[in-house]
Amino acid sequence: MAATAGQGRRIAGLTHHFERQARGDTLEKWLHLTETTWEQVQRGSELARFAPEVVEQVVLEAKYRGYIDRQAAQVERFTS
Repeated sequence: MAATAGQGRRIAGLTHHFERQARGDTLEKWLHLTETTWEQVQRGSELARFAPEVVEQVVLEAKYRGYIDRQAAQVERFTS
């Protein structure tokens, strides 16, 4: 699903939050842990204001970033 320009800005805004520290780690790292849910991460914070489709995109990217990066590297090696 392609993101609109507005949705892209919201995704970037939420991604910015992931770079901040939370309990000694980034929010992205917390979400990367399979047992951690978005509901646990956003509970009682300003993160609850983000639209569900934005949350879904960012959570998927956080959870699967390692796989996505490895696949991109494989494609790069294959096409080089």
